[in-house]
Amino acid sequence: MCEKRIQNLESIGFNWGKEHESKAQPWVEMFEELKLFKTIHGHTNVPRTYATNPKLGSWVNNQRSGYRYYKAGNKQTSMGMCEERIKNLESIGFKWGKEHVVSKAQSWVEMFEELKLFKTIHGHTNVPRTYAT
Repeated sequence: MCEKRIQNLESIGFNWGKEHESKAQPWVEMFEELKLFKTIHGHTNVPRTYATNPKLGSWVNNQRSGYRYYKAGNKQTSMGMCEERIKNLESIGFKWGKEHVVSKAQSWVEMFEELKLFKTIHGHTNVPRTYAT
């Protein structure tokens, strides 16, 4: 459901059943996480298995799936996708199709940059397997 409809329902005191928790809030929070990711990495191509924030990788994948369903006219399975969300995502340079795939070379360069940052912070390059920034 789009934020506008959620706001309309909430403006008349609609009870969502969970202590007045807004249904739009989780989407907005993940959108903010995506904006932060873009600030750090310069793009919105979050890997599906992003170790630093696994929920973000999954959420981005769901946005792309929801977009495809929405554009195909299948609003029931569009995962809440709507024009407002599409505009929000596109406003930060979000890519919907295959153009979002990061090449192996680009991915390597990004990981190399992260390794350099890790060394600057920790003084070595022995990154633990479970390390998350």
